[in-house]
Amino acid sequence: MMRFDPPISRAPGARPSLRAAPGRPLPGTPRVNPFGAEDYSRAPDPARHPERHGARGWVAGHEPGESVYADDHGPAARAVGAGHARPALAAHDTGPRSARFGARAGPDPRASHGRAGQSAPGRAGTEPNAEVPAARSRARWRGRRSDRDPAPSRLTYRLNRLWLTPAVRRAVTVGLPVALVAFCVGVVVNDPVRRDAVNAIVKDMHTAFIDRPEFRIEGVAVPGVSPELRAAVEGRIDVAFPESSFRVDLEELRRAVIAIDAVAEAELRITGARALEIRLTEREPAVVWRDRSGLHLLDAEGHRIARLAARHARSDLLLIAGEGAPEHVPEALALLEAAAPVTERLRGLVRVGERRWDVVLDRDQRILLPESGAAAALERVMALDRAQDLLARDVAVVDLRLPARPVLRLSEGAVETLHSIRQMPE
Repeated sequence: MMRFDPPISRAPGARPSLRAAPGRPLPGTPRVNPFGAEDYSRAPDPARHPERHGARGWVAGHEPGESVYADDHGPAARAVGAGHARPALAAHDTGPRSARFGARAGPDPRASHGRAGQSAPGRAGTEPNAEVPAARSRARWRGRRSDRDPAPSRLTYRLNRLWLTPAVRRAVTVGLPVALVAFCVGVVVNDPVRRDAVNAIVKDMHTAFIDRPEFRIEGVAVPGVSPELRAAVEGRIDVAFPESSFRVDLEELRRAVIAIDAVAEAELRITGARALEIRLTEREPAVVWRDRSGLHLLDAEGHRIARLAARHARSDLLLIAGEGAPEHVPEALALLEAAAPVTERLRGLVRVGERRWDVVLDRDQRILLPESGAAAALERVMALDRAQDLLARDVAVVDLRLPARPVLRLSEGAVETLHSIRQMPE
C-alpha cells in the first residue's frame, strides 16, 4: 500500500522560509519558490536532471494545483490533487517525450469528474481513448516550457533598471519630445520661404479673428456731461469707428481724456451695444484766478478747469490773483471761511511775492496778513471789527504782517482831517 506524506504544515498566511534545513529534505517536502509561493506546476526535466528521478521522482504530467511527494519505499510516486491521486511514471522510462509526458498512469480525474456514473479510462497500455492526443499536446507544451529559464536576460534586466531611473525616464518622456519639436521649429525657421509662409498664415488668421462682428465698436457714448465737455472728449478720441476692440487701446484713450482740464477721472468700458462708453468725473470750480492772460476757473486743489470769458459769469466764486496763487488755493478757501462776516464786502485775495495773502475789501481797504498763521490773524481782525467797528472806520490798511505789532493806516481824507484838528488853536 502506498504511503503519502502530508505537506509541511504552516500557520495560515505565513510564507515559507528560504533557508534550507540541514540534511536531506524530508519526504513530501514541496518545492519552494524564492518569491514566497510554493511551485506545484513545474517538474524537473528527466533528460537534464537524471539524478533527480530516482526513488523520489516527480510526476512530469501533474496538473497545476497538485502536489508531488516522493515515496521512500519504491521508484513510484504519487500525485495528490484536489481530492484525487494517481501513480507517477517510472523514473527509468526512456520512451519518447509524448509517451513520457503525455500518457497518464491512472484514472483521469477530469474524466471521472466530468462523467458521473461511467467507468474511468484504462491505464497506460490499454486501448487509447479520444483524450490522449490533447493530453499529449499539453504534456509536450509543458516540456518545452520547463526547458526555458523564466528569469529575464541580462540585457532585459539592465534595460528595465535603466528605465526605472528618474533622470532617464524624464529625458525620454519630456526631453525627447521637446527636442523633436525644437528641431522641427528650427527647420521651419531657418528656411526664409517657409518662415514667410508661416507668418502670412498666422497674420491672416489673426486678422480674420479680430475683425469678427462681435468684436467691433460702432461709436462713443459720453453720458452725464455738458455738450461742451462731450465735444472736447470726442475730439480727443483719435479712433475711426467702427473699429475692432482689439485695435483700441483703452488705457491710451483714458490718458488722453484725463488730459482735459475739466476731467478729474475717466472710466472707459465697452458695452454690449458695441459702443465705447466713457464715464467722466468733472472738476468742480471753486475760485476764479486772474493772471495776465485773463480769467481761469480753478478747482479746490488748484487745477485749471477752463477759461472764463467775464467775471460776472461766475460772480459767486472767490477771485484770487498773483503769481503762485493756484498752488495755494486750499489756503485761500480757508481765509474765505474766516472772512465770513465781511463776505459781502470781500472783493478777493491777492498773492504777494508768492509768500503771503492780502485781503481786498470794498472802499479800497486791505488787510495785510502774515506768511504763517494768516487765518488766525484774519480772525483777530474780524473780532476787532465786531467789537469796535474797525473796518467801518476811515481805515485804509490793517497791517498784521508782524502779529505782535499791528499797524493801522488811515485814508488820505482821514489824515487831512487829523492834521487840521492838530493845527487848530487850543
